Amino acid sequence: MKNFKMKELKSYLKHKVSINEKTIIRYIMLGFVGLSLISYSSWNFLAINNEA
Repeated sequence: MKNFKMKELKSYLKHKVSINEKTIIRYIMLGFVGLSLISYSSWNFLAINNEA
């Protein structure tokens, strides 16, 4: 029973979620933007703490 549900879930997700080159490129770009924002905000936080 459990094995059947797992197969059913996998087939459902395979039909609902299509992973292609566009999707992968979007996630990579979002990752780079997120990392740069984290880095920028941490540098600003350090600069504010050093001035005070």
